[in-house]
Amino acid sequence: PNVPLTLSVKPTVCASSSTEKNIKLDITDPDDNDEFEPGEEVSLVVNTENKIDDNERIQVEATLYNLDKDKKVEKQSKTIKIDNNEDEDFTFDFKIPADAEDDDEFEIFVKAFQKDNEEANCATDSVSLDLNVPDHKLVIDSFNFAPTTAECGDTVYGSINLRNLGSSDERATVEV
Repeated sequence: PNVPLTLSVKPTVCASSSTEKNIKLDITDPDDNDEFEPGEEVSLVVNTENKIDDNERIQVEATLYNLDKDKKVEKQSKTIKIDNNEDEDFTFDFKIPADAEDDDEFEIFVKAFQKDNEEANCATDSVSLDLNVPDHKLVIDSFNFAPTTAECGDTVYGSINLRNLGSSDERATVEV
């Protein structure tokens, strides 16, 4: 008989031969299920501790992932030399896509590993983000005026592009 099987593969994983006991990884910000809006910046802070017997270069990779679309949005990486039994904070800034939809689920996957020995020393963690699409939210994408310098009585032409980030259709009037 056929048995249905669902397999979830995380975008950042350690080799099966690696151990998490030598590198401690803790996502200190944001908290699990913190709310963010489309277009909002997410500041990720990852505390990483080196439990290896020597001072080592530790690399941390962070990936913003849209689980609903099974798609990597953005990946960043940083490497810092961390002394034995010391820890360092790694900070990454991600932006939730402006076109994210209410039912999109986002997660940030994090992997920390010994720069030249990932197979032996590696740790992973992740944090889920809640997406909150407001009913009404318009933003100005761009605006242009010509000429850029004018005197009293001159005619000035302009254009403006608005983007609707809210979940409701909007009618907008712009006054200058």
